[in-house]
Amino acid sequence: MKFSIITPTYNNIDTIERAIKSIINQTYQNYEMIIVDDGSNDRTEEIVKKYLTSKIKYIKLNKNSGVNKARNIGLNNISKDCDFVTFLDSDDTFLEGALDTMRRNILKHQNHKVYGFAVKDHNGNNYSFLDNSEKSITYQELLCNIIVKGEWVYCMGTDLIFNKIFEYEEKVKNGA
Repeated sequence: MKFSIITPTYNNIDTIERAIKSIINQTYQNYEMIIVDDGSNDRTEEIVKKYLTSKIKYIKLNKNSGVNKARNIGLNNISKDCDFVTFLDSDDTFLEGALDTMRRNILKHQNHKVYGFAVKDHNGNNYSFLDNSEKSITYQELLCNIIVKGEWVYCMGTDLIFNKIFEYEEKVKNGA
């Protein structure tokens, strides 16, 4: 199982290196990381270029177009041998073992297309809340916010991307 990790960034020179290292230091190493620089005018490119390998790709946009545009460009550049895609904004990090946790849970629940994983802050406090842990929920329950609350890291099968079933709405401008 291979993951594609989409990492949009814009002028995050203070955090991009930490995000990259959190992926490099994963216990599960079958991944690609696609960093999409949304027109940064700081030294982001200089920092990222130190880490470029066959696993870590860098795409620089000419102008700032918004985080959803950057995410979609990342999605459009996923390698065909990737099975799942997840997102790591450049001011966030994955805990050691995060990809392996994702892999194990995907293998346990192979009939799903989208997975949500809990988020913790740097002090270990939960940002994600589920009324009943280890529960499979319907898309309707997710949309109604009945059971799931807070912030989550989502992972989905790349077939949703390759078949143009999922993409971000670029007109929506959320935090970058």
